[in-house]
Amino acid sequence: MIRINIADDLGDNVISTGVVLSVKNKFPGEKIQIDTEHPSLFEHFENVSILKNNVINYDIDLTNYFRSEDHQNELPKSLYVHAIELAQNQFCSNLNLYKPKIELSDKELNWAKNELAKYDKPVIWMQIKSGSKNKDWNNKGWNELENKLSKRYHVLRLSSDDYSPRESLAITKEAFGGITLDSFLLHGSYSVGAKNVIVLLGSSRKEVVGYPGQKVISVNNSCKYAPCGLHKKKSEKNCYFDNFKCMNAIESKMIMEEIRKW
Repeated sequence: MIRINIADDLGDNVISTGVVLSVKNKFPGEKIQIDTEHPSLFEHFENVSILKNNVINYDIDLTNYFRSEDHQNELPKSLYVHAIELAQNQFCSNLNLYKPKIELSDKELNWAKNELAKYDKPVIWMQIKSGSKNKDWNNKGWNELENKLSKRYHVLRLSSDDYSPRESLAITKEAFGGITLDSFLLHGSYSVGAKNVIVLLGSSRKEVVGYPGQKVISVNNSCKYAPCGLHKKKSEKNCYFDNFKCMNAIESKMIMEEIRKW
């Protein structure tokens, strides 16, 4: 039995699927138990069950994996790579690198197709809120972008609409495209193979949080500190300024230019 403790955030759980897959590959047939606040993200993982009670000792504890990542490192690593290396060091066993992956059932994908079929235009999804204010884009920008898109597309704001995490993932998979911050659906959309994903970044390094195939929009020359990575703890000051220069430098026309390429 291998016991894995996973951090609370949805994005952390998505990243941690790579660790679970690596452990499964290393120890085929071994039963794995995980301690998570989001058990639905681990559905359809064979030989993986959810711990019902906290335990004192874990074989792998990923709750601090992000805080040990240095965003100013000259050679930054993808978060999923760092998480697997952390697990490898704790478990004292070599693990192969696996990217985050969440399996969606045919039933879930058919539900998403039917949900999107309600609209008479191609659907573009948005995640407009993250877990840290300096990773958020301003409301004026989102509203302006949505007004521009509404002529040709229907926009779903998955941050505020009443969808479960797995429903949101199924929508990202089946929709025409999407726009996300450094948050859950940045990782989640990649884990299900979503297409046409645009990522808005300011304080985050694209080499650390991004994935192949995603289009990153950032204006790091708007701030001499960017990308600073100052969002490791919500209780800490997470910007050198009061107006989040890096994110507010992004303009809706930059996003529209990329969408026209789809």
